[in-house]
This record gives sequence, C-alpha cells and structure tokens, in this order.
Amino acid sequence: MSEQSKVNIARKTKIANFLSSVDQKIAHTQEQLEQPQSFKKGLLQKMFV
Repeated sequence: MSEQSKVNIARKTKIANFLSSVDQKIAHTQEQLEQPQSFKKGLLQKMFV
C-alpha cells in the first residue's frame, strides 16, 4: 500500500467520523425538538377532553 493510499484512507476515516458525529447531533436535536411538541400536544388534548 502506497503512502498516498494510507493518507487517503486516514482522511476518509476522519471525514466519516466527522459526518457520523454530525448525524448524532442532528438526531439529538430532533429529539429535543420533539419533546416539547409532544408535551404541548398532550396538554392540548387534556384541555379539550
């Protein structure tokens, strides 16, 4: 394996790790946004029942 190939693999690994981290943060943020929305929905249902 050439030195250039090793560098490319290392770079691709860093990019993949970074993108995985971004995906995890997006998923966490989506969960944070859904929690108040479901709470609000529950309150509205209780209000009109």
